[in-house]
Amino acid sequence: MIAKLKKITKSFINNLYMNYTYKKIIRNSKKTNYSKTSEDVDLNSLLNNLNESGAIQIEEYITDIQMVNESYNQIYNKIELNKNFQDSPIFVQPEIYTKGSIAEKILLDKKLTFLIKNYLGEDAYLDIISASITKYNSQKKIISEKWHFDNVGRRLKLFLYLNSNNLISTDYILNTNKLNHQNYTIMGSRLKDNKINKYVKDKIKFFPKEGSLFLFDTNGYHRGNFDQINQDRKLDEKNNLRIMLKFEFSSKLKSDMFFGKSDIIGPRSTFFSNDFNFDDCELINKECLTKVNNIYFYDKNYSINR
Repeated sequence: MIAKLKKITKSFINNLYMNYTYKKIIRNSKKTNYSKTSEDVDLNSLLNNLNESGAIQIEEYITDIQMVNESYNQIYNKIELNKNFQDSPIFVQPEIYTKGSIAEKILLDKKLTFLIKNYLGEDAYLDIISASITKYNSQKKIISEKWHFDNVGRRLKLFLYLNSNNLISTDYILNTNKLNHQNYTIMGSRLKDNKINKYVKDKIKFFPKEGSLFLFDTNGYHRGNFDQINQDRKLDEKNNLRIMLKFEFSSKLKSDMFFGKSDIIGPRSTFFSNDFNFDDCELINKECLTKVNNIYFYDKNYSINR
């Protein structure tokens, strides 16, 4: 009984500390000014939509289907070699991102750079790239299937879909990206149905479309929906998997403030080839690159300035 009480007390104190610390960092993370403007009407429309709703989808972002299929097959062929995927609906596959790859195309794209830095600030940088594989209707559930907001405040995730799928979606509640939350603990960021039901008119599902791109603020309410019933939808997916490249971006000021307190924000766990075009990339924090033999490891924990 005493041991149980100590455990509950410790958990309560840890949650108080996490909420106080995270809330203080998020409140003190002021957006740095980004002075660049654009005369591109469509680009400004996308930015306005992202600012207001917190989520945008760009269809047919990559029209080179051969490039998409090569990336898809590269990831898909490794699935059976990894037994970890059998235990979870989501598996993250490490990759080395090379010159001429989809990852390089995205990180060099001036229009995407414009959107990301306008939204997050001048000091917005890449945190991580991962190859993500999601299985439809897995027997094992994970916490991201519940409605939630990520407990680090405003940041952007970008999904580049490598196949189409009408069984798996990312659900988002539009216009919740600007909310100031009261509880930034892990459990506090998970939402009950009665709260979500207040936003029923703003719920939207984003289904993967091959070569398309989905960009959203994780401060808004969202969830992964991996077991929905879609009997009324035409099933045109390649299989029961969603395969994509997932990018995360955040403010350097904020990720530096979180350093040592959270391992889910800031540059980490990403590998690039030796010939990757870093020179023209505004979205990579060069201070976090460490050369190891013929590759570069991108991780703030190994930065020479730490």
